[in-house]
Amino acid sequence: MKKRIPELDFIKGAAIILVVIGHVISQVWNSNPAIYENVFLFRICYSFHMPLFVFVSGWICRLTIKSDIQWLSKRIHHIGVPYILMTLLVFFLLRNGSISQFIADSPYWYLLFVIIADSILFLGIKLRLVTITFGAAYVIILLLNWQIPQNIGILRQLADFLPFYAAGTLMPKITKKATKLTIPALISLGAFYIAIFPLYRHGISNQLKYIKYIFNTEKLSLVVSLCIIGINKFILPACGIALVFLITKAIYCTDITKIFRKSLEITGNHTLMIYLLHDLFFVRITGNPLANSVISIFTAFFIPFSISAAYNVLKRKSRNYNLSK
Repeated sequence: MKKRIPELDFIKGAAIILVVIGHVISQVWNSNPAIYENVFLFRICYSFHMPLFVFVSGWICRLTIKSDIQWLSKRIHHIGVPYILMTLLVFFLLRNGSISQFIADSPYWYLLFVIIADSILFLGIKLRLVTITFGAAYVIILLLNWQIPQNIGILRQLADFLPFYAAGTLMPKITKKATKLTIPALISLGAFYIAIFPLYRHGISNQLKYIKYIFNTEKLSLVVSLCIIGINKFILPACGIALVFLITKAIYCTDITKIFRKSLEITGNHTLMIYLLHDLFFVRITGNPLANSVISIFTAFFIPFSISAAYNVLKRKSRNYNLSK
């Protein structure tokens, strides 16, 4: 097993905190998209937090993947069982629509995404054609999105995020070959993110509408629209990821940040449980949405974190007990 990379655990920890904050803003503070989508903190979270998560997932998987089918089987079991159990649990709790509709747009789509992306990477390694395999898979995904009239969540999410996963799988090789260019590249991309973020709006329709408003026009050309979509979906998130890595490098160069670093590294080891359970611990005990949101950030983070930590302790003790027999 590969040694853990503290910086990646740190970034995973930061990403899951952004996920919790984004969901609290949209589900607790205000459920009206016209309001919460314009909240500054929400826009920051949603401009890059899921591409960041997916990018790191691809990076870590490339470091740990094995070419035997047992690895893939264990991987699918490790992620698939929580996905199925939590999807069914939340469906029966909410009872909102049919089970097929709920699964098609499951709140735990990220786990299904990881299973599919890991399988594509595994196939690519088996064929020794990783880049071609990802390219072919992405073309198929785009065609399915175009041909299927129903809006199937996982197909849309694969179209949005698979390029970031594929980019993450390239990083182990890139970081070895281009270390001298790393910092200047991160600085340039991070600066670009800061420069264009004020123009960012969540959702393509909102983004195009906002650009039309800025330039006081009723219609944008096809080329301009495609450029704006590309910047919104891919370029801005990529620059946001670069900014996070730049900040991470700066933090790891300073000794006074050791406690902060360690806290997020530990958080990064518990992201699965936090991702699965955080929606269940939102709090609505006061008549003040802002107070509920502040409380929810703590409950939605610390309760799943504590459950995950306790589970790991019990698992470790059980393993030690079985070994001592």
